[in-house]
Amino acid sequence: MVVPKRLEGVLPIIQTPFLDDESLDVESLQRSIDWAVELGVDGFGTGMVSDILRLTIDERRELTERLVEGVRGRAAVFAAVGAESARQAEALARQAERVGCDAVMAAPPLSSRLSID
Repeated sequence: MVVPKRLEGVLPIIQTPFLDDESLDVESLQRSIDWAVELGVDGFGTGMVSDILRLTIDERRELTERLVEGVRGRAAVFAAVGAESARQAEALARQAERVGCDAVMAAPPLSSRLSID
């Protein structure tokens, strides 16, 4: 069993770099990760007030996977899994766990109200 890293210290939300065709710029993402690790950050995450709202579900999954791959265990990783439905949020959380995230951040839906239940 893999023990998740603790979320403490400096945990920046990663800026999502894009290519001209609006796809994920994996090389720039890796350079950003390596630079921040060299500076001593304790972890990285994707956030709900970042570029995440521009991405499709598949692109969010890819970003999460690329972030974990790029960090290579050198720091903690958490993923924003908030969505407009519980089913979407759960699917994103399960994928984050599967690819090796240490934690998730689940914000409530942005455009619809939750029921009291």
